[in-house]
Amino acid sequence: MKNNQMCAIIVDELNDEALKPLTNERPLGTLFFDCKYRLIDFELSSVVNAGIRNVQLIEDEDKVRSVFDHLGGGREWGLDAIGSYQYVNYFQDSENKKAAGEKYFTNTIEFLEKSHTAYTVIMGTRMLCNLNLRAALKIHKQTDKPLTVIYSRTNADEIALYDNILSFDSLGNVITCDEFAKLADQTGTFNLSMNVYIADTRWLIDALRKGQQLDAPAQLDDFLKEQLPKPGLAGGYEYVGYLQNIYDLQSYYQANKDMLDSDKMNELLYTNQRIITRTRNEVATYYDKHAKVKNSHLATGCDIYGTVSDSLISRRSVVDPKAVVTDSIVMPNARIGHDAEIHWAILDKNVVVKPGVKIMGTPDHILVVPKNTRVEANLISTEEEAN
Repeated sequence: MKNNQMCAIIVDELNDEALKPLTNERPLGTLFFDCKYRLIDFELSSVVNAGIRNVQLIEDEDKVRSVFDHLGGGREWGLDAIGSYQYVNYFQDSENKKAAGEKYFTNTIEFLEKSHTAYTVIMGTRMLCNLNLRAALKIHKQTDKPLTVIYSRTNADEIALYDNILSFDSLGNVITCDEFAKLADQTGTFNLSMNVYIADTRWLIDALRKGQQLDAPAQLDDFLKEQLPKPGLAGGYEYVGYLQNIYDLQSYYQANKDMLDSDKMNELLYTNQRIITRTRNEVATYYDKHAKVKNSHLATGCDIYGTVSDSLISRRSVVDPKAVVTDSIVMPNARIGHDAEIHWAILDKNVVVKPGVKIMGTPDHILVVPKNTRVEANLISTEEEAN
């Protein structure tokens, strides 16, 4: 059912240096996840599960091609229906307008006014979760505050230095929003901002208009972070489901490996909130009679002749006879040659590993092979790299 109460703005992640080379040509939102999904699928699914059809995407103009390739016309998410509204804006556009002394929130304000909705949800793409936005909106409406930030109680070892940590007063008002790196004590459990906000749309429009007159940050998520500690302005909603904060290669790798744990997989993928992705009509994966597969996920269209263990293999990949893949993530269209070995590695799209080659990372140093690479010599992590 279409939700005329809310519109959505999905802000793809800009701070992706620690995820390169995987994000050299794509934004974090279109990184592959669990063989067939993309990370942005989880934000889009939360949005359409709540009945939202008015959606703005804010993207890096240099990496937007992969977003369009994945979303297409938006059919799978119901965003191609009559009455639906999609809009794409770019980080660079806001920055350039600000530098030129122009009104830099104009495109976002126009989207909000055309949506004709009372509330707006703003979401990043870095927090992997299955969020019930209807429940969050219900809590927001019960408060007398124009802004609600969604947070999760998170252990220190799952928090990036640039993440924002919240504190609340006895009435549930946000009173501080500080970068984790600036905290004197960085041990224990913290209120991690998930970079998800629900705002009264009228308040948000007025705040953006005032903000661009006062030289506020040009990026929407930075702007909202500045608003949170203002007295009585913002409250919080605690999310208690599966969450993986994806901010570097290790956390991305762990999020994928978590899906081999049935409890975590079910908590993320198989709730009453369905996860939607682009559909592919492909043949089933072929398993040769000599293939050995253990505790792994494999997408459609693969040919498996060798050994796969504790790994995730994406669409149309081939594992040749006597090849061994363990504790690894293999993205689409890979070819693992005869007698090759892959351990603790991430292979991006279209990687070809020649026969007999070894790619050997460690649990603390995951080796990444960039897109379209032909690996003809061994890649072996050293102890110095791991440390």
